[in-house]
Amino acid sequence: MAKLTDKGLSGRVGPVIYYQINGKQFVRAFPIARKKQTHAARKPAAVLFGICSRTATSAAYTLQATLPFPFKSMNLFRGWVYKHYKLSHAQTNWVLGQNFLPPFQLNPGADLRDFLFVSINIRGVQDGRLHIQLPAFDPAKQIRKPMRAASVDMKIMVQSLPFGKPEAYFFAEEQRRIDFSENHLPAQDLFFETTTLQPDTVLMVTVALSFKLFNGTVINKAEYLPAAVIGMGTWMDFDR
Repeated sequence: MAKLTDKGLSGRVGPVIYYQINGKQFVRAFPIARKKQTHAARKPAAVLFGICSRTATSAAYTLQATLPFPFKSMNLFRGWVYKHYKLSHAQTNWVLGQNFLPPFQLNPGADLRDFLFVSINIRGVQDGRLHIQLPAFDPAKQIRKPMRAASVDMKIMVQSLPFGKPEAYFFAEEQRRIDFSENHLPAQDLFFETTTLQPDTVLMVTVALSFKLFNGTVINKAEYLPAAVIGMGTWMDFDR
């Protein structure tokens, strides 16, 4: 309760408090205690975003360890993973290789589609192995190379996105050296063992190119280091 003094009011009156400092009258709102929100009170969308954000961050750090350029698209990558997981994770037909996600460019300065003019086919999982197929092509005509490049290393990486299931972690990679002196590269089938994973595990496939000079020196300019996620989905067996 406020008191009236010879200097004015002092104390609380309803939702406000009167007080004096250096002979001057001041008033402020009475503080109201607020209940701290618990994790259980969070909205489902916020919980899902948190799970996706942590999963995408872990996946990005794994890729960063094998890619030759700094990863500067972390927030965009988190948003991309969240968007497609939110839209598709509850569907029974979200099968890796049968979805048509737009690729996510991990290096904004070098779009993979501007360098690689070949469709890499994610065929699916058969007998616990993820099957990825490289069609026959002419490297000199279907890969745009920087000046003086003699070859390119094509790296294909497959990793799981556990989404809160650390036991579902998986990462594997295959690398192919392609010489630009070849005018015909035969089709190749790549198989990645996934026998330890559950059918509902989400997998992500990434392709990266790294060009080399005749002496083996890597061209390390970011503008010549394209890499992109080309597919994401569950690995259910459908390659029959």
